Amino acid sequence: MLSAPLYLLALSYFYEWSRAGRWRALLKGVVLTLAAASAHHVTLIFGSVLFAAPVLWLAYSDARQEGSSTAAVFARAFTFVVLTCAGVGVVLLPYWIAILRHPIEQMPIPHGSRLNFLLSWVHGVNYFVVPYGALILALPFIVIRASAVPRLRSC
Repeated sequence: MLSAPLYLLALSYFYEWSRAGRWRALLKGVVLTLAAASAHHVTLIFGSVLFAAPVLWLAYSDARQEGSSTAAVFARAFTFVVLTCAGVGVVLLPYWIAILRHPIEQMPIPHGSRLNFLLSWVHGVNYFVVPYGALILALPFIVIRASAVPRLRSC
C-alpha cells in the first residue's frame, strides 16, 4: 500500500527531470523510487514500466509540441532509469542474498482474497470495493477530466 503512492509521486519528478532537466527533480525522483522499492519490490518491478511509459510519452509529446529536443527527453529518461536500476540493485541486495540463501517454499493457503470476485460478490466487496472504494468512485471523474485536456488525448 505504500510502494505505489511513493512511486506515483516519483513519476511527477521523472516527468519534470525528463522535460526540464532539473537536478533536484532527478534526485527526488530517484530517492522516492528507491523508497518505493524498499517498501515493496514487486510493486515497483511490475508497476514501473506500466506507469512510467505514459509519463515518458507525455514528456515526449509536450517536448515535440513546444519544439524542444525530444532526444534530450529520452536521454534524461535513460539517465533516470540507469540511476534507478543501480539504486534498486543496492537497496534490494540484502533481500536477494537472503532469498538465494533461504528460498521461500510456499504452500497454497485458502483465503477469500484469492477467489474470483465476479463469482463471489461478497468477497469482491470485502477485498476490492472496500479497499478501493474512493478510487472506484474517482476513476470516471479522472477519465472524463483527462479527456477534456487536448494534450492528454493527442497521439
